[in-house]
Amino acid sequence: MKIKKAKITLIRKTLGISANFVIQFSVDLICARCLVSFTKEFDESLYLEYVAGRDPLLSSERVELKSGDIDKVYYTGNDIDIGLGIRETIVLAIPSAPLCNKECRGLCLVCGKNLNKEKCDCKISKIGLFTPRLKND
Repeated sequence: MKIKKAKITLIRKTLGISANFVIQFSVDLICARCLVSFTKEFDESLYLEYVAGRDPLLSSERVELKSGDIDKVYYTGNDIDIGLGIRETIVLAIPSAPLCNKECRGLCLVCGKNLNKEKCDCKISKIGLFTPRLKND
């Protein structure tokens, strides 16, 4: 991973600090369909509110979050960790099943050829949940 640019705007508020994160970075990924490595560029933003004090919901067993609760980070003392916002911006942006492109055809389920680069002659009549079934000639 390579961070190209990070812009963080901090604004002092009555109860803490609001932070706007804009992060430009690139990550080397492996396509979930064809297993080819590729580099993807990201330009992401995130808003967090750093609130002085302890999280009032920390000791609760069941919590019902409201829309503004997810953007809050509680802190004690005189320091805040803005690295948390940078890490969260990056982690939320990276897809769990990255694709090299939207039209990726993936690998043949029978012979394993990369269908983006070459055709295969496998004849599949029906694809089961985990295994393809070949046509009987």
